[in-house]
Amino acid sequence: MGVDDILHNKVVFHIGYHKTGSTWLQNVYYEQHPHIRLINNTVRPWDDGFLRSLIGVSERDFDAQESRALLRKQIKECGLAEGDVAVVSAERMSGHPCSGGYDSLMLARRINKVAPEARVFCLIRGQVEMIESVYRQLVSEGYTGKPESLLERRMWKTVAFDLGFYEYDKMYHEYADRFGAENVMFAQYEYLRRRPEILLTEMADFFGVRHEQPMQDSEAVARSLPAYAVNIVRLMNRFRKTELNPFPAVCMPEFVRSLVVSGLRKSRKKGRVLRQYQREYIRAYFADSNRRMAQRMELDLNAYPR
Repeated sequence: MGVDDILHNKVVFHIGYHKTGSTWLQNVYYEQHPHIRLINNTVRPWDDGFLRSLIGVSERDFDAQESRALLRKQIKECGLAEGDVAVVSAERMSGHPCSGGYDSLMLARRINKVAPEARVFCLIRGQVEMIESVYRQLVSEGYTGKPESLLERRMWKTVAFDLGFYEYDKMYHEYADRFGAENVMFAQYEYLRRRPEILLTEMADFFGVRHEQPMQDSEAVARSLPAYAVNIVRLMNRFRKTELNPFPAVCMPEFVRSLVVSGLRKSRKKGRVLRQYQREYIRAYFADSNRRMAQRMELDLNAYPR
């Protein structure tokens, strides 16, 4: 089978979202499946030449033919056999929460230009739990703002977190229009967490392979910050140089911060970061979008599997 034939029949883009189990899928399910080849299996997506050409350049410099050539090269190098499927998996292809997914639809157009023959898989999550989980992650990466800062849209001179990023029907509409609805699968993360056999079987069928039960690996995903620890880490972030806080007045020694955060992560205490009024605000904000999603794909983001 030629490389272009493989592009036509056997390539799936797993585009995200962040905080929907992508790390587990990449490190456990894809890694252990005998017929799935993760072709961008690098520690950091930025280290992957194809992903850099797709995501890490401006519209001025993006070259679809160059990106397609890199994709073909990586598929050829991974040794795809008959019956295998090549998967490109990186949450950043759906946009990034910190920048409000400002380029999410632009990336959909780029992926379509590079590999119009591909199929697209995306996991989505109920917005209240999604935004709470994203906030914890942003704090772990250096964010200094409080939760309410995510709910206030101020995008004039810079890009910022934007609730509109989680209006999933707009993302689905873009991909379905460009690739065809039959080549696009949006599924609920809640099934991966609570009823994984159902989700993984449907996902494998969409990929064009048989479902293979993976060996469970609880170490594949880092434990989130417990709720009580979030404010402690957020305050320490003021003394940490990161991409989210590039100019701290004073820097705390990294080994001190690491020791504190490591100890905090060991706690199994549960709790919520978002207050009740914030949770209600988020539900109301996304009510229309979720209704449209339910009509288009029969996904009910307000009803989780038990």
